[in-house]
Amino acid sequence: MTGPFLRGNQGVSLRVLDLGMAKEMSVIANDAEVAKNLRDIFPHPYLYDNAVGFINFVLGDTENPSWPIFFHEKLAGMIGLVRQSDVYRHQLKLVIGLADSFTEKALQRRL
Repeated sequence: MTGPFLRGNQGVSLRVLDLGMAKEMSVIANDAEVAKNLRDIFPHPYLYDNAVGFINFVLGDTENPSWPIFFHEKLAGMIGLVRQSDVYRHQLKLVIGLADSFTEKALQRRL
């Protein structure tokens, strides 16, 4: 796991995504409460292979950057920028996904 490339306040940091995060990602993403608030293509149950596939997809996507969010050295979720199309092509959508266990700790207010 690489060190933080951006360290924020109160234990929040962003890192470079790598395949070593797949196991931890599959654990926090395998949550029905998480899945019901995401797009229909998000699988549940969320398995290790799903995490590996997602990480490989993100690493190969040069148009829409994404980074894992860590809270006190534990993977808490993902944050990314999604380019829009057509008349919105000069805009980016900010997308944040947090594990349920971290939303309860008020991490959302710290981002």
